[in-house]
Amino acid sequence: MISIGAPVPSEAPAALVSKCKTPVLVCAGSDRSAVTSAAEDKLKRLFEFLEVKRYRKSGDSMPSNRDEMMPIMQFFSRRLRSTKGVPEGSVEVA
Repeated sequence: MISIGAPVPSEAPAALVSKCKTPVLVCAGSDRSAVTSAAEDKLKRLFEFLEVKRYRKSGDSMPSNRDEMMPIMQFFSRRLRSTKGVPEGSVEVA
């Protein structure tokens, strides 16, 4: 799961009995971000595999250059490399 400038909704539980194993990448601005330190703490309590990457700009917005897009591309690369071959029903493009 990739989130760009969005914390966990307030309706979500503060913690789970066992952390969710879904890998999560959160990209957010260095300041004036919706992903506050409290929101980051909540994410850490909910997800076992969490990465938070901060942009050098303030505020939350879509990536606008290579440096901002790189954490997302690296996340995709790690996730795709970790799968065991091509999933059933998928088409591999070479």
